[in-house]
Amino acid sequence: MNAEPPEEKAASEAEAGAMPEKRAGSRAAGGNSLQGFGRPSVYHAAVVIFLEFFAWGLLTTSMLTVLHETFPQHTFLMNGLIQGVKGLLSFLSAPLIGALSDVWGRKPFLLGTVFFTCFPIPLMRISPWWYFAMISISGVFSVTFSVIFAYVADVTQEHERSTAYGWVSATFAASLVSSPAIGAYLSASYGDSLVVLVATVVALLDICFILLAVPESLPEKMRPLSWGARISWKQADPFAVIGFGSVKIAAFIAMVGILSIVAQTVFLTSLMRALGNKNTVLLGLGFQMFQLAWYGFGSQAWMMWAAGIVAAVSSITFPAVSTLVSQNAESNQQGVAQGIITGIRGLCNGLGPALYGFIFYMFHVELTELEPELISNNAALQVQGTIFPAPNFNPVMDAELLGGALQGFGCDKDLLIDILTQRCNTQRLLIAEAYLGAFGRDLVGDLKEKLSNHFKDVMVGLMYPPPSYDAHELWHAMKGAGTDENCLTDILASRTDREIFQMREAYYLQYSRDLQEDIYSETSGHFRDMLVSLVQGTREEGYADPATATQDAMVTRPVPRAAVAPLSGSPGLRCYWAAWVFQVLWQACQQRTGEHKTLLQVMLCNKSCQQLGLVFQEFQNISGQDIVDAINECYEGYFRELLVAIVLCVRDKPAYFAYRLYTAIHDLGFHNKTVIRILISRSEIDLMSIRKRYKERYGKSLFHDIKNFASGHYEKALLAICAGDTDDY
Repeated sequence: MNAEPPEEKAASEAEAGAMPEKRAGSRAAGGNSLQGFGRPSVYHAAVVIFLEFFAWGLLTTSMLTVLHETFPQHTFLMNGLIQGVKGLLSFLSAPLIGALSDVWGRKPFLLGTVFFTCFPIPLMRISPWWYFAMISISGVFSVTFSVIFAYVADVTQEHERSTAYGWVSATFAASLVSSPAIGAYLSASYGDSLVVLVATVVALLDICFILLAVPESLPEKMRPLSWGARISWKQADPFAVIGFGSVKIAAFIAMVGILSIVAQTVFLTSLMRALGNKNTVLLGLGFQMFQLAWYGFGSQAWMMWAAGIVAAVSSITFPAVSTLVSQNAESNQQGVAQGIITGIRGLCNGLGPALYGFIFYMFHVELTELEPELISNNAALQVQGTIFPAPNFNPVMDAELLGGALQGFGCDKDLLIDILTQRCNTQRLLIAEAYLGAFGRDLVGDLKEKLSNHFKDVMVGLMYPPPSYDAHELWHAMKGAGTDENCLTDILASRTDREIFQMREAYYLQYSRDLQEDIYSETSGHFRDMLVSLVQGTREEGYADPATATQDAMVTRPVPRAAVAPLSGSPGLRCYWAAWVFQVLWQACQQRTGEHKTLLQVMLCNKSCQQLGLVFQEFQNISGQDIVDAINECYEGYFRELLVAIVLCVRDKPAYFAYRLYTAIHDLGFHNKTVIRILISRSEIDLMSIRKRYKERYGKSLFHDIKNFASGHYEKALLAICAGDTDDY
């Protein structure tokens, strides 16, 4: 037995003071201490990474939808906070988990990191709030790469590691080649529930694979005798170790994934041999800066695809850095070394979304529109508009055509109609940006200058984002002498909490005034109080049990005897709250108290639409009278019209707007502002449903009545928005 050199002996003695007690012998992993199939290899690591990220890749489309539906008002900000917390926790935990794997082995921590990283997946359908909360917390364990790269370092020689890391990183890219496309297809065909189920099964398969098939890679002599052995916290010290739509999105991810596989295998190996490790890292960083700049300044679709190619090439950076770190770390510190790299990566992956989420929040950028294929199936069924995103959209070409149409003394109004009424609002905003870049002028300003009368109102109105258009209409309804109470009623009685919130922000940005304060100063009485309550946007969402609410209401406001008689025989607690509503209206008709208006205001402005619908039905069952008829008997003026508008919007919003259009066309001698406002604001939401209700209730089509009362290019623009069928002509 050869004598140990003095330097090595001293080093080993120093190490013994810092490391836990180790087993004697040098038996390699894969023996009988921990089960698994075969000897530990890069292939085991590759399968683990592939299955984990394949499961998450399936959820690409569904996650975007759930995120937007859960946080509709601040989607980007909440995404940034979630990813920021996750990244920070990953940064803090990755070195520690890596250090623990250096002592107790890789397999237990592979099992733990994969399990806790994938744990939130089934929660997506069970409870979205818990899902996003668990994603944030899972950052503590979302460091699989640090343990995997340490695993690879255990089973490879130094000269093999760059290629091995490249293969593992390429496997990660390969998992994203097909999984987003498969997830999008399953979501569109069978719903998000099946996607979540498949992703959960894949995650469970990964856990079973680690548990049953992955052998331990850390040599047994480097592991402690027991799990109770002490670990030196110096091992976790970083300074001690190192001085478009879903189809196109899926296709883009697949392309980048395939090219990343090529870059991290063939390209990376060749570069490491030709340039060396350090120069390869520098080259990868150069490609990363180039692709980020390309993304930032790109304005056309082909530029995004080209930037994706550069991004794929830049993917060589992470395996190259991991190789460089691995070569400069001791064999018993591979886990903590890779943990530091993964932790820094996780921190950046968290801080990036947190930063851009905050920036988007500061500049009021929100995910207010999703293309139809990105909307959940139930929501997609509710979209019954007449204007949709135009296929093969080219904003630069449209901007150039509009520029030509607006040049000179004349104006090609037909071309304006053809373009602006056949593009969705998002596309029109992109056209405005391209127009400014091409001609240095504001498109809305040119439209105002070249057009006139009601045709100008239509064309300019189409260029506003929906919240800004509502704010614009409210401002003009209250400015100057007199107030357009019908406009206030139409908008505030029909908008959701999210729409009201965005409308208030747009109002302040456009006019530097508070919408609630303006409403308070320009209106009066109970009508004003009702509008102020509505503009606060405090309506409950979803279904609430009426029995619970009504029991509390009945304790504080018992029903008078005169109002109790109609309640005899009403079954169960479901009618209690309806009885309270009946009491409020009964007091109004008898003029016995002044509190009834306030009580009704609280109910109609704060309760969910589902709950109100139930109450309206129960009210009719109890009293034998429709609640609209009761309101018409008990109230008067604009307050009565506002109450009726809320009730009708709760019951059937398209029917309400059909009624308002019919009134504006026939009873008011074609009230242009009302017709224009409703057609533009509902064109991408439910104008098709409004058309159907209009024809069902009034016998003639909306298209027919507009054609009879309007004329010229103004008529053509309204008819283009209305988008009549052949039967309507």
